[in-house]
Amino acid sequence: MKRTGARWKFAVDRGGTFTDVIGIDPEGAVRSIKLLSESGRWQDAGIAGIRALMGIEDSEPLSTGKIERIRVGTTVATNALLERKGAAAAFAVTAGFEDLLEIGNGTRPDLFALSIAKQPPLHSAVRGIDEAIGPDGAVRRPPDPEAALESLLELRELGFKSLAIVLKHAWKNPRHEKLIQELALDGAGFTHVVTSHETMPQINMLKRGQSAMIEAYLSPVLFSYILSLRRLAGDVPIEFMQSSGGLRDACRLRAIDTILSGPAGGLLGYAGEAGRLGFTEAIGFDMGGTSTDVSRFGGALLHRFETTVDNVPFHTEMLDVQTVAAGGGSVLWFDGQRLRVGPQSAGSKPGPACYGLGGPLTLTDANLILGRLVPASVPATFGTSGDARLDDGRARALFSELARTVTEATGTPYDPEGLAAGFLDVANSIMSRAMKGISVSRGYDLRSHALIAFGGAAAQHACDIADILSIPHVVVPRHSSVLSAWGIAMADKTERSIEPVMMPLTGTLLERLSTQAAARSRQLTASLEGAGGTTSTSLHLDIRPSGTDRWLSVPASPDAPNEVIADLRTILARFSDTYRTRYGFIPDTGALEVVSMRIEVRMTTPDPISPADPDENPGAVSPSETTALWTEGGSTIQAPLLWLESLSEKSRISGPAMIVDSQLTLFLKQGYDALIDRAGSIVMERVAAAGPLPVSADDTSGGKPDPVLLEVFNNLFMNIPEQMGSTLENTAHSVNMKERRDFSCALFDTEGRLVSNAPHIPVHLGAMEATVRNLIEDNAGKMAPGDVLLANNPHRGGSHLPDMTVVTPVFSLGRKPSFYLANRGHHADIGGITPGSMPPYSRTLAEEGVVISSFHLVRQGRFRQKELLELLSSGPWPARNLPERISDLRAQVAANNRGQQELEAVLLRYGRQKVERYMHFIRRNARHAVHALFRRIAGQTGSFMASCSDSMDNGAAIRVRISITAPPGGDPRAVFDFTGSAPEDPGNMNAPPAVTRAAVLYLLRVLAGADIPLNAGCLEPVEIIIPEGSILSPSPEAAVAIGNVETSQRVVDVLLGAFGSAAASQGTMNNLLFGPPDGSGSQYYETIPGGSGATPSSEGASAVQVHMTNTRITDPEILEDRHPGVEIERFALRRGSGGSGMHRGGEGVVRRIRFHRPMQLSVISERREKAPFGLEGGGSGACGINAIILQDGTSIPAGGRIERVMQPGEGVEIATPGGGGYGTPPTD
Repeated sequence: MKRTGARWKFAVDRGGTFTDVIGIDPEGAVRSIKLLSESGRWQDAGIAGIRALMGIEDSEPLSTGKIERIRVGTTVATNALLERKGAAAAFAVTAGFEDLLEIGNGTRPDLFALSIAKQPPLHSAVRGIDEAIGPDGAVRRPPDPEAALESLLELRELGFKSLAIVLKHAWKNPRHEKLIQELALDGAGFTHVVTSHETMPQINMLKRGQSAMIEAYLSPVLFSYILSLRRLAGDVPIEFMQSSGGLRDACRLRAIDTILSGPAGGLLGYAGEAGRLGFTEAIGFDMGGTSTDVSRFGGALLHRFETTVDNVPFHTEMLDVQTVAAGGGSVLWFDGQRLRVGPQSAGSKPGPACYGLGGPLTLTDANLILGRLVPASVPATFGTSGDARLDDGRARALFSELARTVTEATGTPYDPEGLAAGFLDVANSIMSRAMKGISVSRGYDLRSHALIAFGGAAAQHACDIADILSIPHVVVPRHSSVLSAWGIAMADKTERSIEPVMMPLTGTLLERLSTQAAARSRQLTASLEGAGGTTSTSLHLDIRPSGTDRWLSVPASPDAPNEVIADLRTILARFSDTYRTRYGFIPDTGALEVVSMRIEVRMTTPDPISPADPDENPGAVSPSETTALWTEGGSTIQAPLLWLESLSEKSRISGPAMIVDSQLTLFLKQGYDALIDRAGSIVMERVAAAGPLPVSADDTSGGKPDPVLLEVFNNLFMNIPEQMGSTLENTAHSVNMKERRDFSCALFDTEGRLVSNAPHIPVHLGAMEATVRNLIEDNAGKMAPGDVLLANNPHRGGSHLPDMTVVTPVFSLGRKPSFYLANRGHHADIGGITPGSMPPYSRTLAEEGVVISSFHLVRQGRFRQKELLELLSSGPWPARNLPERISDLRAQVAANNRGQQELEAVLLRYGRQKVERYMHFIRRNARHAVHALFRRIAGQTGSFMASCSDSMDNGAAIRVRISITAPPGGDPRAVFDFTGSAPEDPGNMNAPPAVTRAAVLYLLRVLAGADIPLNAGCLEPVEIIIPEGSILSPSPEAAVAIGNVETSQRVVDVLLGAFGSAAASQGTMNNLLFGPPDGSGSQYYETIPGGSGATPSSEGASAVQVHMTNTRITDPEILEDRHPGVEIERFALRRGSGGSGMHRGGEGVVRRIRFHRPMQLSVISERREKAPFGLEGGGSGACGINAIILQDGTSIPAGGRIERVMQPGEGVEIATPGGGGYGTPPTD
């Protein structure tokens, strides 16, 4: 029956390939349609879908007489960013920071890529504005309006209409940005001007600048789309979905807020479904054609505030959705030993093999030949004519061909179905790993969650994923194939505001914020007037421990209705609970800082659909059809085939079965019962224990690994150090570990051989193995369950003293440990003659800090804090800031505990014997990958020989001779001989052998150019010769502080130079440290990026951390705010510093710091005398230059080492080296 005055309501989710439209008709019935987003048959797919659902012709206009509203989620801005089709935009920034967005945070996006693919900046021109505002908001130097206008007019004359303005500390005082905005609009004639303080009113010049630039680049494109949509929609109101999960009118919409609006709609949709069914915790599983989005619902929507799209980072509020490269179109392939899934995708054209357009094998094909896709239920839109069914024969033929290849290569017999099932096992392990990352890594137990599956492919994998993660309930919503559109239909209109605070959390501050929040919420509420609903206001405070970067957004709304903001005690309790859940401990709540206040006003309108409750008295179903379905037992059965429209709300189905309609294909696994509830959703419950392991797990191949399990265990073993890393990052107290992530985590077998190492910091790669083995030797027969060991001695497997290694033996059977878990973290101080434990001029190891060869940190579960304090306080130069040392070591212990829990879960599922066998197989797989690399290098001759040498700035040589032999029918071998390298350095240039070992492992991974396991197997076919007493294998008392950070870089340069793979990179980390001269207060440490070396196929990258490090450099505003009296005056590319060549080397940077109060400055750098070499006729990169800037501006050259107390008004300028060029430069 038609409701009085009721009109249609529509929601549109416009994706890159398909557009989904949901319509709620005047009777309240829900209808949906899915169309191609781009087609010659319509101007706009969303409008075409609306017309189709209403049954009206193109000639009939849309009007408010029949349509109440249209809600839209669009990828227009996202696609413009991905395809680089935004508006031509210019950039105005504080002078000295013109290259800020190109430099970024200095990290390289791919740790192991020699051809570093940094995205070019979005702006096409830039002008510097001479102005200065301090971190306190005080104006230090106002801009000259005439000079600024002249710069802006120059940009307009170049044709730019869109401009982003980013001035330092504008978050604190936007006066200068407002002035430049006024000049740009009124004086220069820009039509679109974006200021950073409006886009992101928070501290962080880089993130604020990136966000403002994205808005300036994308908003003209989005608004052009909005205008075209308005023309087609007539007078119908249009509301747009935002990434944060709220709707907004077009006139108030920002492009940056729409980039992830589609996934946000899906999260809203499944969160509503979870709430309707009474699940307070749920995992969202949205599996599409190219990728899978995973998210977590915990009774409320979870938000995050930073993301990266196509290597472009930006800041905006969005619902927390993580993406993994595994979808229905993920390509299936075999690397010779392992079955691999993705990350490549077949896309929509040619698509999977079964589409009949010549595409490759994909997960869709695997599901098809196993019977998990039913061709009769899928619309016939395939083939060259666009009217064919899915081609099961083509998919099966390709699987048969690949099965023969796999069988011949591995000796494990496979038929097409068994191989397809194996690929599904691999894909499920990848997706499960991603789900652990958003739940277990954050302290949540998956066993209390429901898994809510939507998107085109999720229902085919959901039961398997639930089994892997021990999730008891699975839900497929009624509108699962268009759930993002459904979520948009159910969304509320919202208005949000972010107010910068940056003050200590006190009761007085809360009083001030209460007044501010009341006024701002009234303004936001007024902007929603006329929306026809009920408003509610919520407050959040972004709070963090003082001195750290990472904050938590904590609810600050009061419990009492007559208050504006909660009291101090309530907020402290909420913060403590949230922090403990996320990080496992509670920090000092007496030293908390409020970063910003977030205010949201939400307008809730009546739900157009009455909620339906699950039926409690279901009836069994008697199927009339069956379909062929492959089972985990290796046989094909005739399983019930149930059409969704034929099932009543009381239907209960037991697996195995297939449930289908034109937009859904659901695989109901044996051991699960499914209930069709009154809303039409399918609610599944595990009624039997998880089924047997996949048939591939019961391999009987003797000494040969099963290729499915090889990849599954590779994911399982990598998950362990990844979970350890998440725990360490979460629970650590120091900036070094929590913010800079200067740590690594690893898993070892019973002999101490490396099994898996999460690639956190390259200089740690493989380097912990020697430490673990030495601790095993030192503690043979002395270890017991509950023990944890500690070491940092560089001459017994360490790198340098601040890198503390924590090792946990894991006992499975017997009195000998079966496995070991270890992590290595860089501590801010471990003693020594200078704070930071990296003295530029140390001559003995003792001068660099406390040396620990072997210490029982935990004995049988007891943390030995008293004994640890005695140890750290020993020696002539004891460790500083002992509370932080204790806290970080406890975090390292907690990380190992997390790893042990993950390892024990694997042992429980597969058994110790199989786990140990596959540790062996994974090492053998790594060896196989390195063998393949050596064969490729050796070529047809079967041999390769090369050498390279270079010198440190003091003349100390690093030499390597490399020989590779690959005899026919035999195993390849390589020898890396560093004989001829300089003798032990009397200073601290020495690098312990573990550093060279890490450099060789890094080299092998880089040369492989593929995702090979990083474990002990990589080095089994390698002999590394390091002469005793050399700079690379010094005596036990030798100083090594600089060897880890500087000599290590030179080792990599000569290794890559010997292979001709890359010219020398900047070859230094440009270590800069400063702090109060008396050693008190906060100490600061950073490494400064430079140029990377060119390669035979690419230019070198500019302004990146190279090779053995990849830490982020601190933002100028944050550095100045944390260290009063310190000013970053310039941070720019050092143009012309890259070596010439057919491919030029990357440019270094110039970083100038001014001190306004006394500071102890230390600089440790290289490549100030010996330039980064070029290859094959390429020119050398420019040497770095360090200089002291006196109070009168005079620049005094300084060497590669600086140790100086800086006086007020003095500064330091570091010009980092460029990379070497490759190939003879082209002639004009």
